[in-house]
Amino acid sequence: MKRSLWVVLALVILVTFAGCANNNTVFNYESIDKEWSIEISKEYKEDKEESKDGFYYASYRNENGGLLSIHEITDKDTVINEEILQADLGEDEYLHTIRKETLDVEGIGKVYGILIKDLSTSGYMFYYKLRINDKVVNILVYKKTQFTLEEEAKVKNMIGSIKKLK
Repeated sequence: MKRSLWVVLALVILVTFAGCANNNTVFNYESIDKEWSIEISKEYKEDKEESKDGFYYASYRNENGGLLSIHEITDKDTVINEEILQADLGEDEYLHTIRKETLDVEGIGKVYGILIKDLSTSGYMFYYKLRINDKVVNILVYKKTQFTLEEEAKVKNMIGSIKKLK
């Protein structure tokens, strides 16, 4: 178990340095109110966008059927923790938790995540939840097949790129 954690950590570091050396592979997404940003791989192309009464949703797709969605809602009161993340999944028997994780992102704080296998589609997804100022932000990365260690490292690198702008 420790060995696989070291391999994932090494891949995260490699992807981080590769990302720093070549910014032509990502684009900078800024939230609708310009409060925060995240670097997204250019493999994703804009799909849908919706904004209404303190709610914002944007989705991106790649050519392999993968989905990246960003959902933010104005909510000053909800406490973000592992329990709220699990509650978002509800009692859906088709969503199987593989593992939970907490990432500490500089300038943001704790980002709670969960790797899920969707038994209804046989797909996999990373689901992250965090607070930025008075917003609760959910980020979901879905793909039809299991994530490789390199793909997991890219997802974590993307989450690690979140920055507050104001």
